[in-house]
Amino acid sequence: MFEPCPICTDEAKKGYIWSGFQVDLSIRRAGRLSSEVWLGVPSISERADILSFLLRRDASMDLVRQLAAATPGYVGADLLRLCDAVREKMQERKKVHLFDSMA
Repeated sequence: MFEPCPICTDEAKKGYIWSGFQVDLSIRRAGRLSSEVWLGVPSISERADILSFLLRRDASMDLVRQLAAATPGYVGADLLRLCDAVREKMQERKKVHLFDSMA
């Protein structure tokens, strides 16, 4: 995603991408970007913080710690997709259970 930089000139842009290796090398060649910032993969404790924020009241701290330990290499976007997928599955199960109880 590219958006105007609020403190830069009109031509300056800042871009965000999850996987830097997916960017076309012509965009990253010398002179095209004034700087690049690479953020590392979060540690277990940082993943636990991210998960506790994403799950809020849905999970105990023990479960959050287990998930953080079981997801090495995951970044915030990966953890968000994981939580969304689990929520969707749980909603499907609740619907199925509801329909089963009506029959």
